Amino acid sequence: HRRLQWRMALAILLPWGPAYGGEHVTAQEEIFTRVRLHRFHPLNDENSMTRDRTLGKAGIGDLDDPDWRVRLLAIRDLVRAGEGAAPQILRGLSDENPDVRQVCAAALGVLGADAAVEALERTVREDANGMVRSQAVTALGQIESQASLGLLGERQQSDPSRDVRYQGELAADQIRKRSGATDELRAAFESLDEDRFESVKVGEPA
Repeated sequence: HRRLQWRMALAILLPWGPAYGGEHVTAQEEIFTRVRLHRFHPLNDENSMTRDRTLGKAGIGDLDDPDWRVRLLAIRDLVRAGEGAAPQILRGLSDENPDVRQVCAAALGVLGADAAVEALERTVREDANGMVRSQAVTALGQIESQASLGLLGERQQSDPSRDVRYQGELAADQIRKRSGATDELRAAFESLDEDRFESVKVGEPA
């Protein structure tokens, strides 16, 4: 039912064919719209961790909730677009929707997009959303941006979000050890098949 709603909304918002608003609609914009249309659970006061809208507690209590699936498949599809789509993904870092900004930062990290370092650093400094800053920090670690070590050290000391401070520490360690995103990580995202999700049976190896 939710997938049908997405398709109907996309048919209205993103008419395929000659052009839309004078420009062809990109595959990346379709992905962004898919994320915008999903109603994610809210975040906590630090804007970094999910808070169940029904229970009012940290985390999501419903194992069937699709938030994780929407994020994961959006990141997968952006990664599949490859580094050639990096300019479009970079524009997503300025989107009004924080969930779009988060998946874009995640994809740029998995892609190891060196050209994204400046924009990711700006996101770490200026974005009001802790979840987005945290993802941008993680991406800088995955890209192994030596030039970002000073900024990461600063954010470990001063960022209002505990998650950003913690991810900054992990990212700095990743850069120093040169243990960033690998070809295997990228291949794992590219090969994700949603038809196989939730297919493991009790008693079978996961």
